[in-house]
Amino acid sequence: MFSGGSTGQKIDDQVDFPLEGLDMGKYMAGDHKEDSMIYDCYAVSNHFGNMGFGHYTAFAQNPMNGNWYEFDDSNCRLINKANLE
Repeated sequence: MFSGGSTGQKIDDQVDFPLEGLDMGKYMAGDHKEDSMIYDCYAVSNHFGNMGFGHYTAFAQNPMNGNWYEFDDSNCRLINKANLE
């Protein structure tokens, strides 16, 4: 359990999920038949390092053209969606 500050441990487990059509309904308690629990991913934040120090990058999809980009400090580059899967 994380107690705050720099005393916690970073979890380095890989998490696989679809970029489109992630159905969270099966993880919800109760009756959600009238609520849509289907989600599409449009951005991912990456952290490299430990709890007290590190570097962030991100992947994000442009909603206007559907292209995916990698952001790293002042650099931005177009990437192939297949590299995310």
